[in-house]
Amino acid sequence: MITPPLSINMNRSVRVKLTDHGRAQHWEFFLRNYRHGFDYIKPKTDEEGWSKFKLWELMRIFGPSFYEGMVDLPFEENRMEILDEWFDEPLARATKATTELQA
Repeated sequence: MITPPLSINMNRSVRVKLTDHGRAQHWEFFLRNYRHGFDYIKPKTDEEGWSKFKLWELMRIFGPSFYEGMVDLPFEENRMEILDEWFDEPLARATKATTELQA
């Protein structure tokens, strides 16, 4: 079975669980780009450990550090979840809830 391509807007919200290495990368990104005149703001983390970013922002911060065979992952399980723009929760879960409401 062939899976159709996924189309996603770069302004879509995504969430990840940052590792210690990922938090260090976030800090280093800040130092390289914003250290003059700005206070560092740690990524907000919810009670389950997820931090939310726009997809373009996540790619800008962590993209340069990705390569095949990398050992120090910035995200737990190297996993990112795409959030539903209306429900602010993982897209698959929000789609299922919407389908159940329509039934």
